Amino acid sequence: MDRIDNFRALTREMTCALGVLGGDMMGTGLSLSELRVLYEVGLVPWTSRALAEDLGLDEGYVSRIVTRLQRGGLCSRAIDAQDRRRRVLTLTPKGSALVAQMVVAMRAQAAEYVGTVPAMNGAVTDEALGRLRHHLAPKTIAHIPVTYRDLGPGDAGWIAMRFGELYRHEFGVDHTFEAIVLDAMSEYLHSHDPVRDRVWIAERAGLRLGSIILMHTEDPSTAKLRLFFLDPLARGQGIGSALMDHCLGFARMAGYAHVTLWTQGQLSAAIRHYQKAGFCQVASDRAPAFGKSYDNQTWELTLQALARPGKTLFPNRA
Repeated sequence: MDRIDNFRALTREMTCALGVLGGDMMGTGLSLSELRVLYEVGLVPWTSRALAEDLGLDEGYVSRIVTRLQRGGLCSRAIDAQDRRRRVLTLTPKGSALVAQMVVAMRAQAAEYVGTVPAMNGAVTDEALGRLRHHLAPKTIAHIPVTYRDLGPGDAGWIAMRFGELYRHEFGVDHTFEAIVLDAMSEYLHSHDPVRDRVWIAERAGLRLGSIILMHTEDPSTAKLRLFFLDPLARGQGIGSALMDHCLGFARMAGYAHVTLWTQGQLSAAIRHYQKAGFCQVASDRAPAFGKSYDNQTWELTLQALARPGKTLFPNRA
């Protein structure tokens, strides 16, 4: 079964499990579409047109649903306080009570399925649910706050796995690249100093979206930045910049004077983050690595006197 068939099977199984195929959802006398419209009206004072656009439904269809809900005493139209030319949909007290009742019932129903997942599989389930939501509703999910937390159980292996998967897909590296990531992760775990070292994992809706590590070196004044990773689902949302800010903010508080990093010329997206943060390229050499030949680069940031972003001290060599 390929990914498409697997997804289709999942949606069929979910509609059966949640009982959404009938015209009467949980004894309310309303269809799934009617309940969804009612729920959305309870969140935001929509116009019929805006609600139809948001749900991806025909405006006439939504208008007919609203008319039925009005006849049932569940919602009403009111003049918009912000624009008196518009009439917006609002819930009546009866509609609000029904929505509250349905939220409780739906949560209980969902708990019957996901609430029984063994603790050992809980994080895996949360990750799968979060990834589906990021794929299916990127605009909605973007409004959920991102958390930036320390390393937890399973995160070290996840970092190595995601680096290996992404870099093989985007840059064609071989298996030896993942070995380098594992070595870096192992070094951090074995030499971790809680005063001078830190990991940040970016997470939203149960899905781990990125990582960055700051590690001490033999020089007490210098730290090294390592394993900066951003999931493709998280690009263009400010998450990479936030990871960098957390990392460099900690470096300043820990008293470091310099932060250094090693990267490769093909990692243009990451390099833009380094330039924006004020890093300058200080060394470069071309050498075979991970089954190919790459431009290996060393970048450095002086924390007391930030260099002008984007300035390159050592030009790239082809």
